[in-house]
Amino acid sequence: MLKKIKEKKWRIKIHPKNSKSVYHYQIGFWHLIIINLFLLSLFLLPFYFNNNKIQKQKARIQILTKEKEHLSKVLIKQNKALQNKIEKVEKQNNEIKKILGIKPFKKYHKSLRASRGGIFLNKYWNFKEKLENLSKEQIFLRMSALKYKKKKNLERKIRALEEIPSIWPAGGYISSSFGWRLHPIYGVNDFHSGVDIIAPYGAPIYSAAGGEVVFAGYEGGYGYTIKIKHSQGLETLYGHCSSIIVFSGQKVKQRELIGYVGSSGMTTGPHLHYEISCFGIKQNPESYLNTKNKLISQINKVK
Repeated sequence: MLKKIKEKKWRIKIHPKNSKSVYHYQIGFWHLIIINLFLLSLFLLPFYFNNNKIQKQKARIQILTKEKEHLSKVLIKQNKALQNKIEKVEKQNNEIKKILGIKPFKKYHKSLRASRGGIFLNKYWNFKEKLENLSKEQIFLRMSALKYKKKKNLERKIRALEEIPSIWPAGGYISSSFGWRLHPIYGVNDFHSGVDIIAPYGAPIYSAAGGEVVFAGYEGGYGYTIKIKHSQGLETLYGHCSSIIVFSGQKVKQRELIGYVGSSGMTTGPHLHYEISCFGIKQNPESYLNTKNKLISQINKVK
């Protein structure tokens, strides 16, 4: 029967439209097999290419999945590092705030941003944003810390100046400066070892610095005189007092009342003769006056 089918012939007649011609074709069994195979291959070919495409996509998905897993691990690691850095910066900022006496700032709150990167990427960007804000805060705190340090240094200098004659011992003005001058009584060229501060009779005299009274009494042309020994080899002298209210060996502080302006000794009128010496060498008092007030002015500018 198979032999008969193989030997069997099929006739195909083709009559094109609008044409009088008729075409006759005769095909055998093997021709039919070849045609069917061709048609089958045309049918199956898209499936083959589609399957090949699917396999490539699967391979690509596997690669992307591995990359995603790797990126997730990297992001987790980076997030942990950023979180540690944020905690460190926050701790540093809080310590600086505590030292400076600054009230804590309002905490930075922001909702997680919508992102295709997933929760790890969201956290990463939010951690990074928080770190940027903390860094800005740290810059502000560093500037505040520098101002604070400058202020404290100036305050420390002021405290140190309490042991150095750095203020006016009496209110008034200088009528005779330190150095060579014409003596007001003898009329000869004479070296003036201090400054004369004109002030009303009985005006208060204050210690120019903290120290110990080493002399309180009457001394020749100086009249009633007070001598105070300070730190760093410094000593101050207050002459021509009308009265003295301290005694030898007494400890005094800066701006403490020690006596009153007068005209005792060799004078032409009420005033305070004020001297400063360092290890016995006379100094120009004008270079010491107002030193403390200048530093206080600088502190006010820092504020």
